[in-house]
Amino acid sequence: MRPVRLTLQAFGPYAGREVIDFQPVLDAGVFGIYGPTGAGKTSIFDAISFALFGVASGDERLAEDMISHYADPSVLTFVELVFDLGPKRYVARRVPTQQRPASRGGGFTTQAHEAYLFDASGLAIEDLTDDFSGDVLAEKKVSIVDQQIRALLGYDAAQFRQIVLLPQGEFRRILTAKSDDRALILKRLFDVSFYDRIMLRAKDKASAQKRAIQDQRLLREAKLAESGYAAEADFISEIETQEQAITTLSDEMQALEKSVEVQHQGLVDAQKLADFFAALEQAQERERQLLEQVDVIIAYKDRLALAKLGQKALPLEMVWQRAEADLQDGRVRAKEAQDALTLSQAQHDKALKEVLRIKEQEGERELAARHVRDCQHAFDILERAGPLHASVKEANQALSVIKRDVQRLGDQKQGLEQDLRLLWSLQAERPAHERALFEAEKAKAFLENQLGLAKTGAKARKAFEQAEYEAKKAQDMHEQVLVSLKEAQALHQRAERDLSEMQILHISQKLMDGAACPVCGSLDHPAPAIGDVVRMGRHDDFAQSEQALQKAQEQERSASLSLSKACLLRDERLAHLQDLEPVEQSVDELELALSKAKEDLQTYESDRRFVDLDLRLKNAEDAFAQCQRYVEHGQSRMAAHEVDLSALQAELQTMLKDVPPDWQDGQGLKEALNRAKARQDQLNGAWERALSGEKQAGLQVAGAEQGHATLQEALLRLQSLVEEARDQFEQKLLSLSLSQERYAAAQKDFEQSEELEQAIIQHEQDVASNKTEQLRLSDAIGEAVMPDLAVLQAALSSAQEALRQGRDALMEQKTQLVQKREILTALHQLQAKIGALEEAYKPLGAMADLMMGNNDLRIRLPDFAVAAMLDEVLVAANLRLGPMTAGRYHLHRPEEKVGGRGKRGLDIVVFDANTQMSRPTKSLSGGEGFQASLALALGLSDVVEQTSGGIKLDAIFIDEGFGSLDEDTLDVALDSLCSLCGEKRSVGLISHTEQVKALITAGFDIEKTPNGSHVKAREMG
Repeated sequence: MRPVRLTLQAFGPYAGREVIDFQPVLDAGVFGIYGPTGAGKTSIFDAISFALFGVASGDERLAEDMISHYADPSVLTFVELVFDLGPKRYVARRVPTQQRPASRGGGFTTQAHEAYLFDASGLAIEDLTDDFSGDVLAEKKVSIVDQQIRALLGYDAAQFRQIVLLPQGEFRRILTAKSDDRALILKRLFDVSFYDRIMLRAKDKASAQKRAIQDQRLLREAKLAESGYAAEADFISEIETQEQAITTLSDEMQALEKSVEVQHQGLVDAQKLADFFAALEQAQERERQLLEQVDVIIAYKDRLALAKLGQKALPLEMVWQRAEADLQDGRVRAKEAQDALTLSQAQHDKALKEVLRIKEQEGERELAARHVRDCQHAFDILERAGPLHASVKEANQALSVIKRDVQRLGDQKQGLEQDLRLLWSLQAERPAHERALFEAEKAKAFLENQLGLAKTGAKARKAFEQAEYEAKKAQDMHEQVLVSLKEAQALHQRAERDLSEMQILHISQKLMDGAACPVCGSLDHPAPAIGDVVRMGRHDDFAQSEQALQKAQEQERSASLSLSKACLLRDERLAHLQDLEPVEQSVDELELALSKAKEDLQTYESDRRFVDLDLRLKNAEDAFAQCQRYVEHGQSRMAAHEVDLSALQAELQTMLKDVPPDWQDGQGLKEALNRAKARQDQLNGAWERALSGEKQAGLQVAGAEQGHATLQEALLRLQSLVEEARDQFEQKLLSLSLSQERYAAAQKDFEQSEELEQAIIQHEQDVASNKTEQLRLSDAIGEAVMPDLAVLQAALSSAQEALRQGRDALMEQKTQLVQKREILTALHQLQAKIGALEEAYKPLGAMADLMMGNNDLRIRLPDFAVAAMLDEVLVAANLRLGPMTAGRYHLHRPEEKVGGRGKRGLDIVVFDANTQMSRPTKSLSGGEGFQASLALALGLSDVVEQTSGGIKLDAIFIDEGFGSLDEDTLDVALDSLCSLCGEKRSVGLISHTEQVKALITAGFDIEKTPNGSHVKAREMG
């Protein structure tokens, strides 16, 4: 980056507009910026940094602090920098946040931070003006301009302070910083995140692969433990033994199935014969029951014959009963007709009396008709006056609306005036609010980051402590199991020894003189074993101890496996915990601080008073002016409507003089007319209803008389029909020789005739069927005797139980065999998978170890990359430091001893040729430190430009006093600076030293006055 022109207005100590042309002084190689303390030398560096990145050159100054206190408040503070990048030219312009006079209503408004970036390639410096700065790349949006400038330059504000603009206090920082601080600086300048990503990716992949191998091993051990055998060979032998046992059981099952089949067939045949005996016994019992029912069936036959004879007289009886019912119904209707005739005659007499009464109201009906005519006449007058009355009403309404509008606008005007005063007061409070909101957001973001790191660390620490506890518990359990195993082994050895001695005693008791020993064949028995066989160990004790030993061995294998898993998990969690970034405060402290920061931020964010304040202020001013105009217009309209309303009211009173006052509103007249018409309708309706009622009553009397006569004639005919039907029924009973008593008995069975006949037929059929069934069963049984089913069933059950037990045993053996084969297959698959994973892990694990620092240098890959860049910086720095110190000083990294091996970190020491020893850089004097710092800064710029792609460092700026150098050293430093810097880049210096001013004549003088400072280019001699 090569600065071409810097323009400042109302910036820092500069009250007016200052233009600094760098082109002549950059060609000179080294130039100076001179002036008294407080004149504004550092402000020039601040202006360059602010134009590019929106921040000052030092952390202690904010952009808002650089607004000039010498300038008039109406003068806008801004900075513009024209700079070249290779063949391209750009213009960066920024306006910091500041208060400026409001365009309307007086007071002040806040000017927000704005940034602009232009492409001015191909334009001469004279062509760039306030109105034209080239093609717009980005405007107003600060974040977009910041992003594009960082992309163009290749570095941010922090890197800019390390390689381009070295402010006071930062110049010697990289020389004297601690190793860790220097690492942060170098990592910021030389992006080594690529190496971090490679290292972490290799570590993660290797860890994942290692965990996968360990997981598969644990799975295989668990699977083998599931088989119950410590060795796979023993497990395979057990599978082969079980296969032979299954073959033997299968042969036994075939014999058992044949036996069950024979027993079952014998039981089926016996059951069939027993069923024949039972059926014959049931048939004989049925025969006895049928004989007992013969008397009942004879009674059924007699009842059926009588019922069929009585049914011949039944139709005539039904005709008689219907005639009786019709006669009774006729009597009821005749009585109802007589009652209706009496009622209709009474109603007709009442209607005649009502006609005579209503006829007396004829005069009242005429008076009601005249009242209706009077109302109709008044209504006609009001109808003619309707349009005029409507006009008066409309005028009144319009006047009321105008009055309400004028009142409402007056109230609104007062409210707008109060709102406007409130907005003016908020405009004055806004800068402090925005500054507080910015600080609260920054504090919240920092605390959230720290809290996230702290929680991750706490969680990892808790996980490690839990894993450590589980590992300790597993260790204790394993030790307990080992004790139990040793006890079981001792008991087993003792039981085995007792068993051997018991066998020896058995043999010794069978020895006979002259007979050979069954063990060794000797005929001589000099010292046979003696003792009590009963009190010695038995075979059962030996078997129990052997089972206890096997159980203890299984428990030891399980505890050992659990211990291995717990230790592996503990080591992994410890490694993860050690990789985390440490945090000074605890989670509770950070949560408390974050809660307070969030509350502060919420307080500021919830304060919505400043949202769109400028727009709200402008809208409020416009609304107040518009409301004032509306009030004046409304008052004029209100006066004109009052005059028109008076004229209309006078004309209406003249037209309505003949209409009573209580009728003039129309509503009273309408009610009077409705009442008159209602009375007229009431009287006329009563007369018409009386006449109609009398006529209707007369018609009802005539109809009732006719109905009564007709029903009397019908009643006589029905009595004659009843007598005739009764005579015919009695004659029919005589012809059938049936008395009234026998006919009544027959009636009881009329409805049951069919059931009686069906019962008789069914009995006859049952007798015949039973006789046939007994003959069939006797033939089937023949000479056979009743079988003993219980004995046969017991034999079958015994055979079936033996078969079931055999099948269960075979199924259990087969199920166990399938499970064992599955376990064996899984063991083979897991072993093959473990082998493949181990082969894949070998190169990956070795590479990850090297990158993570498991190498001869004991250094990680990113640190190695940073160290390599630092070596290049030191080489470039020594090319300048050597001539400046007449070859006395040389910067290098010292070698450290770590674990018996040599390692070089990021510390910097200086080799002194006079003493032939290296010493810390802090031991250099002020002048020597300045020389070393200057050489290191220039070397750093060289390496950054060489290694960072598109970064071009055409100029650097140093804000550092030269007063610490003696005259000779200063001459050497400046001569070296002039000879070494002019080849590649220019260097701008800030100094108060007269000797520097005399040697470095190119540059600028800052003139300090009571009204602000001014920049003046120095004449080059």
